[in-house]
Amino acid sequence: MAYNLALSIRHHSDIPIILFSHGEGVNYLFEDQKEVFTEIRELPIEFYMNEGKPHFVKPKLHLYDLTPFDETIFLDADMIFSPFKTIEDLFEENKDVEIQFACRGEKNMSQTIKSEWVNLSEIQNIHGFNHWYEVSSEVIYWKQGDVAQRFFDTAIDYYSNHGMAIKRWVGDKLEEKENAIQEFAGGVPDEVPFSLALEKTETKIKSPYAPSYWQPAHFTKITPDLDIQKTYYLISAGGAMVQSNIKRIYDNLAKHYSQNTEKKRSFYPLLAKQKLLPERKKI
Repeated sequence: MAYNLALSIRHHSDIPIILFSHGEGVNYLFEDQKEVFTEIRELPIEFYMNEGKPHFVKPKLHLYDLTPFDETIFLDADMIFSPFKTIEDLFEENKDVEIQFACRGEKNMSQTIKSEWVNLSEIQNIHGFNHWYEVSSEVIYWKQGDVAQRFFDTAIDYYSNHGMAIKRWVGDKLEEKENAIQEFAGGVPDEVPFSLALEKTETKIKSPYAPSYWQPAHFTKITPDLDIQKTYYLISAGGAMVQSNIKRIYDNLAKHYSQNTEKKRSFYPLLAKQKLLPERKKI
């Protein structure tokens, strides 16, 4: 999937792309496919181990230390670029900010409603915040500097010392705990410490901000495939399951980009994570 994404970026751009990989995954690619990346680096073990076990959303907390660039856009591997958009335009769109997340909006703690992963009234009681950004970490832009470094350091601190229990699936039931974060991929959802760090550092971001199209946020309406591609930079396959329209768009684009390469290799079709990853069976 990282190859599909990089190939979609290469359709318009020769921008430097670094892939961080772990273990044998990168060996699924042919040597000529690896060349779509400017560089492939092994992810440092300390950036994905948590309490003695791997947690592969944790590396996002360490992005500031991983990037070699002064200006970076991080993208989840499970996305693909629209043929109508360019990565340069996405950089240009964020040139006047220090840090920006994909963001589905803001919430007020007085509503005492649940965000994606936590009960906001509990966040208010524990941390004293009255505001919440509902961020999505599938797209993150930042500039290296004091603002971003303080933000990421604060997020790491919240991840390591979050002061809230983990709510885990036990069999077919989600166990209830007070002051609990719902478990994601075997640990703390990275978006919770990110949202907490935005409040703690008083960092303001554009909201809502949707550079990527994530189908579960649009279940109340039907949007034609072409409109999605013309409106959004990226099509996201985030989540445990894959919606039929997203698989259709993704596979068509992946095939298109693959057929535009010299060797015209077979494309990699989109697969649901719940079929591949034990930690994504339930979210």
